[in-house]
Amino acid sequence: MAAGQVTEAIALVTAIVMLAAAVYSINDPTSRVFLGILLLAIIMALTVRLAKVEVPSRLGERAVPEKRHSERRFLRLRNTLERFVDEVRLLNRIAVDAQRGFRSRDSAELEMRQIESRLEALVKEFRSVAGVKAERE
Repeated sequence: MAAGQVTEAIALVTAIVMLAAAVYSINDPTSRVFLGILLLAIIMALTVRLAKVEVPSRLGERAVPEKRHSERRFLRLRNTLERFVDEVRLLNRIAVDAQRGFRSRDSAELEMRQIESRLEALVKEFRSVAGVKAERE
């Protein structure tokens, strides 16, 4: 971390502490709101400046460039996983709706069995798409 970044980080922490102190110690509502807004503006500005620095996700790991998301290598696997998660969410929503009485138990059971079949098919598909790189356009 560069010296300027350390200074900004210290200023950010100081502004956060001052905001907390202002909220709890100032009794006049107008003063509290004014100082709170001023400190929030400072906090937001410092956060934006500090956020522009690449920070590794783990110690000793290189930071990943932002464009990485557009250059994913295993798109078929990712798409299959996203479909799987969508089916799990749908399964949960139907189960909750049935518990709350928004659906009949019979129709919920039928739809949940259909979802389970699609989930099983997606699990089988994982094996065929794992490790398959996306073709470049």
